[in-house]
Amino acid sequence: NDEGFVSSFHARGSEDFPREVPVAGIPDGVIHEGMADDLVRRHSLHGEALKRYIMKEVEFQIIPRLLRLPQEKRVARLANYCNMHVHYGAYYGVNRAGLLSDVKGHSPKMHSVVKAVAKSEEKCVVMLSREMGFRTMLEVLRRTGKQAGFRVATMEELGDFNDAKRNLRGERFRVMCAETSQAGEGIQFR
Repeated sequence: NDEGFVSSFHARGSEDFPREVPVAGIPDGVIHEGMADDLVRRHSLHGEALKRYIMKEVEFQIIPRLLRLPQEKRVARLANYCNMHVHYGAYYGVNRAGLLSDVKGHSPKMHSVVKAVAKSEEKCVVMLSREMGFRTMLEVLRRTGKQAGFRVATMEELGDFNDAKRNLRGERFRVMCAETSQAGEGIQFR
């Protein structure tokens, strides 16, 4: 056994250790606010998503119980409508059918993400909180995957997604859709 074995490396040679290389187009080092233009993709709301956002913004300005909320809380609640045309808890029935029939008009951000995922052949991870529409994103990704020929894993399939022998390049699951509350510190995606 190796009990008591000590190994010491005074210099790391490239043949002994893996090298970390930055993603092409993204500078190496600490990410700071000046990099936002290179890292953030901006999208405009339109269609049903824009109409609902404007209606909610007006409500936050005129309804007394909403006016009593702190500004930060009002902004956070309004931000939910940037991802979907309805509150995530109302994603069923007519709202669900409307979104699934016109993802681009009801959820432009999700449409853009799903379009980019479908276009790429590489494995990827999409992380979203429940409040920002995790269930919706998962359903839209899975529907798109059926048409585009890829499968979507959740945290329940993390082992299968990370399996280096059977899913190294996304042969089984090309996309991992993870809810941020479940995929915290210490979770590895490979």
